[in-house]
Amino acid sequence: MEKKKKGISRNILSEFKDFEITVPLLAQILFTEAVFIFAIVSLLETMFLPVFYIVVGITLLIMAYNNYTYYKKKYFNTACMVLSAIYAILAVYFIVSTIFKLF
Repeated sequence: MEKKKKGISRNILSEFKDFEITVPLLAQILFTEAVFIFAIVSLLETMFLPVFYIVVGITLLIMAYNNYTYYKKKYFNTACMVLSAIYAILAVYFIVSTIFKLF
């Protein structure tokens, strides 16, 4: 007769691990699509340029997390972090310059 193991079954743990892997990858896909959408919108209306920079920065941070966690790429991770910081600085610059233009 087979004994039942106490605790969480391996099947539930494997499903949680799959969920843990798919959420950041899904977030990367969604933010990449948002980058394409805001790139087109910001070409037509320059008011959305800071939003585009923010979305690109978040996308690069998610890419850096995925590369570090799942793909074990260290140098590309550093490049993504530096680029996301540059995009964050550009977004702040455009937001501040837009506020000063209003006054």
